[in-house]
Amino acid sequence: MLASRDQRKQPGTDDKVLISWNGMMIAGMARTGQVLNEQKYIDAASKAADSILKNMTANDGSLNRTYRQGKAHIPAMLEDYAHLIAALCELHRVTSDARWLDTAVKLNFIVTERFADTQGGYYDTLADQKDLFVRTRSTYDGATPSGNSVMVHNQIDLYELTGEQVFLNRAELDLKASSQLLGPAKVGMIHLAHAQLRYLRLSASEQGQSFALPDAREKRHVMNLDIQPREIKLASEPTMVTLTLDIGKDYHLNAHDVTDNLVPTQLLLEGSDAVSIEVAYPAGKQVTYPFADAPINVYTGKFEIPILIRATGKVTQMPKLYLQYQMCTEQSCLQKQKLELPVDFVTE
Repeated sequence: MLASRDQRKQPGTDDKVLISWNGMMIAGMARTGQVLNEQKYIDAASKAADSILKNMTANDGSLNRTYRQGKAHIPAMLEDYAHLIAALCELHRVTSDARWLDTAVKLNFIVTERFADTQGGYYDTLADQKDLFVRTRSTYDGATPSGNSVMVHNQIDLYELTGEQVFLNRAELDLKASSQLLGPAKVGMIHLAHAQLRYLRLSASEQGQSFALPDAREKRHVMNLDIQPREIKLASEPTMVTLTLDIGKDYHLNAHDVTDNLVPTQLLLEGSDAVSIEVAYPAGKQVTYPFADAPINVYTGKFEIPILIRATGKVTQMPKLYLQYQMCTEQSCLQKQKLELPVDFVTE
């Protein structure tokens, strides 16, 4: 049967080389070689990178997207540069060979010059391409991550490898440009979400309790709280409870009466319709931050929140008391938190 099939005209073989796909493979091979302690994978990754740089680099230092039968053509797109830069950064980490990092920095400069938006983010194609109606900016991380997501990782990689603040600043600008899309997209921009997490861990001004790395960084005072009494008697006569919050000097909470879609500091009693609370929220102070257009009412330092809790009927199920808050720095706000407070409710 095979002999019979071999007599037919055979389908064509897709034997072209694409930079973007090779970049992903090179990065994977280099990382695999390091993890498995197998030099052959690192050697294969290095050989592939050398081949691309030798055969697919134009005279002006830019890249050609595709290579076949000894010829490279079609100006490379954002995803080609992005994945090759990522591969070169990975090769530098694995081999400590400076030439990989030097080339990654040069290609990153070309991306900034030819694809970057000055307001953050990147276009998929070069400007003034006559074969395109519009110049798109893809952010969807599907079967392969978008060029935009990969480039944010690249900026963070280059910052880690060189220590040059300009790369981290560019990552911040790129993340801000996509921030409104990131929440609704969820897993559709998962690689960018990972880049954001990396940025938050790196940026000292945006480190919060959730991003502390105890083995590498000094723990920072974010917020301490105390509530007294811990045992709350549910009766027709109210019980006075005092919640004390102590906010670290680099942080603040949104006050109870904030607007403009900010998350207020709020006490929530859930789980029983027969219990009520009255909260005397303290007055905040008006502060203007770089991320806001107008002053925001905030809580800072150490302060108390008095709470009156009483039973309004027969209590058959014990409630739970929660503190809802949003921790912020001068640069940005972290995700909303809902913390169950350590109290026990008892009946007479």
